[in-house]
Amino acid sequence: MYIIGSSQTKFGNSEAGFDEIMYEVIEGSLSDAHIEPHDIEAFILSNNLNYYTENQSHSSAIIPSLLGINNATVFSSEAACGAAGVAFTKACNLLSSYDPIMIVGVEKMSNHSTSDMLYFVGTDSDRELEQREGLIFPAAGALIADLYMKKYKITLKDLALISLKNHDNGKLNPYAQFYGKEVTLQMIEESPVICSPLRLFDCSANSDGAVAVIISNKYRRKSDIKIKATYATSFDLATFGKENPIDFSSITYVAKQLFKKAGLKPKDIDIAEIHDGFSIMEMIISEYIGFFEIGKSKYSVRNGETTRKGKFPINTTGGLKACGHPLGASGLRQIHDLKRQIQGKAGANQVENVNKAFAFNFGSIFKSISATILEKNV
Repeated sequence: MYIIGSSQTKFGNSEAGFDEIMYEVIEGSLSDAHIEPHDIEAFILSNNLNYYTENQSHSSAIIPSLLGINNATVFSSEAACGAAGVAFTKACNLLSSYDPIMIVGVEKMSNHSTSDMLYFVGTDSDRELEQREGLIFPAAGALIADLYMKKYKITLKDLALISLKNHDNGKLNPYAQFYGKEVTLQMIEESPVICSPLRLFDCSANSDGAVAVIISNKYRRKSDIKIKATYATSFDLATFGKENPIDFSSITYVAKQLFKKAGLKPKDIDIAEIHDGFSIMEMIISEYIGFFEIGKSKYSVRNGETTRKGKFPINTTGGLKACGHPLGASGLRQIHDLKRQIQGKAGANQVENVNKAFAFNFGSIFKSISATILEKNV
C-alpha cells in the first residue's frame, strides 16, 4: 500500500466555509497524485462535529456534489478526534475492493463560542458517566495529568517544555495555526490555568482545517510513500469507569499489534507524530508505545531528545498543540506531515534521514485508537 498524494489547508480560523476547505484539499491531493476525480474509486470523509457546527448531517455526500460525480462510492468515519486515523486504517482495509481511495478530513470550529464548542465536543464522552457529571475533556485530561504527574514525579516545567518544543516547531510550519508566532517558556508558564494542573498552553486549540490523502495498492512514482502497517481498535468509552484511570495498557496493545504487523520494533522508528491534545498526552503515549521507559520520558524532554534535532524527534511540525486541532482532520495531518518528512519536503521543519515514521491518533481519552507506520521506498 502507498500514499500517492496528499494536501492540507492552513489550520486556524478560516473565513472559508466547510465545503470550500474540503474542495481545496480534494483538488490539492488530486494534483499531487497526478490523477483526475473519476480515477478515485471510493471516498471516506472524516468529520466529528458537522451535525452541531454546520447543521449538516450526511456530509460525505457533499464530496460527489463538489466534484460533479454521480454514483460515487462514499463512506463516513466518526470517532471523535480520532476519526481521521480510523478513516485511514479503514481505507487501507478497503483497498482490496476499491483502488485508489481518497480520505478527506475536515472540521470547522471557529464559528461558535468556546462554551458551545465545549458542549459539542463533550458529546464525544460517555453520556451517563461523564457528560451528565460535567466532566468535559479539559477536566478529564487534568485529572489524568494530576495522577500521572504525582506517580512519576513529573513537573509543570516538564509539561511546559513539551509545549515549548511544539511551538518552536509550529512557528516554522506555514500550515500551522501558530505559524510565525513566538511562544516563550515564560508565556507558557504564566498562561492561565484551564483546569489544574493544565494551563492554556498545555491544551490544543480549536481550529478550522482540512487534509486529504490518496492511497493505492499500486506503486506509481518514486515520491510514493509505503504504508508499512496500520491498525485501529476501540475500547470502553468511559474514561473513569475503570479501577485505575492511568492504566494505559490500551496504548501498548495497539502499539504491539501494529509493530507485529510491520515486523518492526519501537527502536526502528526515526520520527513520530503523537496526538498531544494535552501536553501530558505526548509523554504518556510515547512511554506506553515503547519509545521510552514508563515514567522516564521526562528526562528525554529535559535533555532535548524529542526536538527536531534530537535523538528521537516528536511532533516536528508542531503537533496538535501548535498546528491546531480540527478534530476530523488531525489524524490525517499527522500522516500528511510524515509523508512530507520522508519525501524531504518538510521545509524548515525537516528532520534528516527519515526512513520510518510513526503516527498515533485517538478519539475521546484513548478510546478509538489508530496507529500507522510509513516507510520510505528504497
